[in-house]
Order: sequence, then structure tokens, then C-alpha cells
Amino acid sequence: VVEWSAAVQVRVLAGSVAEIETPIVAGPPTPTPTPTPPTSSSAACGIALALALILLAIASVGLAVGGVLGPAGIGIMAASATIAASGMVVLVLWIIFCRDCLLMRFLQRFFGAMALLLAALSAVFVLFGLIPFSVGASAVATLFGVMVAALSIGIAVLRCP
Repeated sequence: VVEWSAAVQVRVLAGSVAEIETPIVAGPPTPTPTPTPPTSSSAACGIALALALILLAIASVGLAVGGVLGPAGIGIMAASATIAASGMVVLVLWIIFCRDCLLMRFLQRFFGAMALLLAALSAVFVLFGLIPFSVGASAVATLFGVMVAALSIGIAVLRCP
């Protein structure tokens, strides 16, 4: 017969009565549940994410075009960097307030794959002597890499599964 109490005590009854008076902790340890942050599906979260992605899309196009234009595109790249910074601020605010772990994981994987693809494309451009195209592709790859870093930090801080 096994009895469970605050301090687990095991009593063995086999033919004659024998008691073990020393408390023995038995059984598997109870795992501490990992807190799953609440997900917010409000309209404000959707609007914030849409705004962040629109700003970052505009910035990525601007970085690519500015890179392709070479020295003539420095102004476009500077403006695109400013737009990218504002998009990153909105993305970080979305991560902090909306806490949608599933969507953060999806965005992390998607933009991670895109960053890797653009980095490879940048290397191919260099092999063919298309240095301005390589600059544009690597600028966009860097932007996507920064997005992945922000999402990864958010996932880690929120302890997303």
C-alpha cells in the first residue's frame, strides 16, 4: 500500500507489519509549467504588425534600389535606413505588447530564410562582377537579419515554446 502526503511516506505491508518511518520522496518531480504568454489578437496588434511590415518592405525596396544605383543612390539608402529604423521600432513594440509567439516564430523563419537567400544572391552578384547589385542585396539581407535578431530576442524573452 502506498500513501501520498506532503512528505511522501511509504508503508510496506507484506505478511507482517513493517513501517518505514523515514520520509522518502518518491515519484517523478513535478515539472514547473513554462508560462505561455497570452496572445493578443486585437485590431491594434494587426495594424501595428501591418504597419511594421509595410515600413520594412518600403525600406527594403529603397535599400535595394539605392544599392543598385551605386553612389547616386546614397540618399535613397539613407532615407531607407530611416524608414527601416522606424519599422523596427514598430516591430519591437508589436513584439512587446502583442506577444504572438506563433506569428513571431513564423516571421523569424521566413525572414531568416530570406536573409540567407539574399546573402547567397549577393555572393553570386559579386562572382559575376555586379557589385552595385551585390550592395543592394546585402543591404536588404542585413535588414532582414536585424529583423530576425529582434524576433529571436523577443521569442527568448517571452519564453515562447
